[in-house]
This record gives sequence, structure tokens and C-alpha cells, in this order.
Amino acid sequence: MDPDFSYYSKRFQMTGSLGDVYKTLAGLHSPELRFSYVRDLLKEHSMLPTELVQPCVEVVFNREMTDMVRRIGNDHFRCRDYVAALNEYMKCVVGTEPGTVQHAYALANRSAAYFHLNRYELCLADIPRAIKSKYPTKLLYKLYERAGHAEYNLGRGEKAKFNYSECLKRLDDGVMTAEQRSRYKKLLKECIENCNGLEERNFPENQPSIEQLTGGRHPFIPALSKLVELKCSPTMGRGVFATEDINPGDVVAVDEPYISGASPHNSLLCHYDK
Repeated sequence: MDPDFSYYSKRFQMTGSLGDVYKTLAGLHSPELRFSYVRDLLKEHSMLPTELVQPCVEVVFNREMTDMVRRIGNDHFRCRDYVAALNEYMKCVVGTEPGTVQHAYALANRSAAYFHLNRYELCLADIPRAIKSKYPTKLLYKLYERAGHAEYNLGRGEKAKFNYSECLKRLDDGVMTAEQRSRYKKLLKECIENCNGLEERNFPENQPSIEQLTGGRHPFIPALSKLVELKCSPTMGRGVFATEDINPGDVVAVDEPYISGASPHNSLLCHYDK
């Protein structure tokens, strides 16, 4: 049995109010209402925690470790495994100091991974952050070109033109031959021409499908199906028991979280940028 559940439920069992708690929760149909109810209930019974048990600890990479992680990300990127690359770049963003060149490289790399995953808004959000964090001047044209492509793919013609124009201005700072620069300028001018008449379009995030409880919702425990019940058995102990036959694939529990916290160990969440 989960020690937290045991601790809190026994307190309510002792006062004979556990059944009322279940019934009240069953009648609350939004995460906000359930959270507020539980918070007020814990406060009323002097069980509300007042501080984090495990405060977040920032992990900062040294230069050598940052370069190694970024190289791993670059290897994944070259193999077109953009999700794996994104994970490594995210580690670099979290583990580097804002305002440093290493942080700027991490943001720029992450924006490239986002671009290839069609996450254009996130790509565009990282580009100004990279520029602000001392991204090398000789490479700025690459960021503006990527921003132009992202805006173009979103159908924002004027914003795409602006970024392509900024890229043109920065080409002279880039390290390339005169022939390469001339060819680059020609391509950018074509990109600007192609922006005329664009229509804005959205790229909706992939939303996970919402599972439906087989047999309908339990009358007192919203997360459970009517096909099961929560009870204490003299031989099996406390648990979830079937009240009817259940077929393979039937959904008997869908628990929606109504409170969450950032994990300092999860590299897919960047506390600084989010």
C-alpha cells in the first residue's frame, strides 16, 4: 500500500469521514475543484505540507561535459533522429548557464530539432533566446534563415520576409566564399518572393486520445469503472476487485492528475525556459 495513501486515509477513517470524502470528490468534475477541496481538507485537519520535501537542485555542466552531450545530440541529428537529438540538446539547455555561448549553442541546436519536428512555435521561441545569449555573430544568418523558414511554414508571410531580410544582412558576417554568398543571396531573394500571398495556418499539438471507462463511471470513485470496486478482503487485503467479467482491453481506470510539480531529474522539462 502506498504510504502516503495509508497515512491520509487512516486519519479520515478514524474520524469516520472517509466515505464522505469519496462522495464529495465524486461530485467534483474539474481538476481545479478537486485540488481546492483536497487542499482545504488537508488544511482543516492540519495535514497540509508547508514546504517541499525534496527541493529542486540545479545541475550545471562543465564545458567538457556540455560539449560531449551536444556532440551526442549532433550525432542523432545527423542520423535524423530528431527526438533523441532534442533530448540531448535539452540537457545542454538545462545544464548551461544562461548568457553564455554554450547556452546559446544549446538553444540554437534545440530550435533546429524543433524545426524538423514541425514544432515551429517552439523553434521560433528559442531563436531570440539564443541571440540574446551571445550566439556568435558569424553564425547569426543561420538562425534568421531558420526563423524565416518556420514563419513561412506557419503561413506568416510578412514575418518570414523580415527574417529572410535579416539573414541577407548577416551574410557578410558569415564565413563563406564570395560564390557561396552570392548563391545564398539568390536563394533568400527567392524565398522572399515566395512569401507573397501566404495564408496563415496552425500546426495543432498532438493530443493523446482520452480513454473511456468500460461500463461507465463508478458512482463514488470517478477514476474507476463500474466494473470494479475498491474494498478490503480478509484474504487479499485492500485492493481493486472486479464486480463483473472484464474482457482483455477493457478500460477500468482512468486517473486524471489534478496537481503536478517539476522534476529536477527530467531533462525534457527546462525550468529556465518554461
